[in-house]
Amino acid sequence: MIVQGDAGTGKTTCLKLIVAGIERSGGRVFACAPSTGASEVLRGELSTETATLQQLLVNTELQQASRGRVVLVEEAGLASVRELRVLTRLATMHGYRLLLVGDTKQHTPRC
Repeated sequence: MIVQGDAGTGKTTCLKLIVAGIERSGGRVFACAPSTGASEVLRGELSTETATLQQLLVNTELQQASRGRVVLVEEAGLASVRELRVLTRLATMHGYRLLLVGDTKQHTPRC
């Protein structure tokens, strides 16, 4: 699943409701982001277990602990193709459901 929206359009507000709904239905959410700053914002806003995306990609204990969860990736546009490839492989191995969140206008390529 992908959630895309411009800055200030309510993505975080929407995510709070999504996370609450998942947890009310018995699911569990693990949130991560490519940067430490973004992962700290997630921790404060969503009150769920968080880490950086890189921590999830390299820490086998964290990967196992996240088994069967919804893995939410904030600022997904900052993740490299390699990181997303590894993440999708982990999702297949560990039964993650991925929720990628970002703003396509926030980080544009430079020519």
